[in-house]
Amino acid sequence: MAEKQLYLTPRAEAMYPFLTKPSTQFDKEGTYKVSLLLDPGNQEHKDFLVRLKGHLEEGQKTLKDKKANNKPWKKNKRVEDGSETGLFEVQFKSQYPPRLFDAVGNKVTGDLNVGNGSIIRVAYKFAPYEGFGGGIAMYLQAVQILELVEWSGGAASDYGFTSETGAFNVEDRFAGAMAEEGQSPQNQDSHQPTADDDIPF
Repeated sequence: MAEKQLYLTPRAEAMYPFLTKPSTQFDKEGTYKVSLLLDPGNQEHKDFLVRLKGHLEEGQKTLKDKKANNKPWKKNKRVEDGSETGLFEVQFKSQYPPRLFDAVGNKVTGDLNVGNGSIIRVAYKFAPYEGFGGGIAMYLQAVQILELVEWSGGAASDYGFTSETGAFNVEDRFAGAMAEEGQSPQNQDSHQPTADDDIPF
């Protein structure tokens, strides 16, 4: 069997990256994965989304069910109310850790905490599959990290929280406790793809 072709994505924002440690939420063996957030208003992103549709069409030709339509993309939705943002998410995954590189091509080693909002490019291969209704999967091979946002446990906005009026402010409490001691304070995967997720071009 011929080696599958390697493809590159455009630079885009990373979502839910598990690149140095696997996610075990849905697979006890662990899965390395990352999603890219794509804007159809960006020409490079739009061209890539068109390429994805081509991957699906190519994969369908080899499947028993020529209409198999499970997609690796879905419409991005807001956490707070489920409304559509106009953007798309595309997921890449692998059972094996991807190779990581920095912006100039140096290999990255060690336990790097790549977080949401990092700007990356993904090297991937795709393949059709028959199970679960059939479709195509995007297999994560390597990642180039162009702008790193390190994960630090999650921010309030990651859970849909916004700034509200209220009496509790942890910074004020911390500053008060330090002042009493005579010290100065110091700085201290949701919805599934559906037919409605079709790329409209």
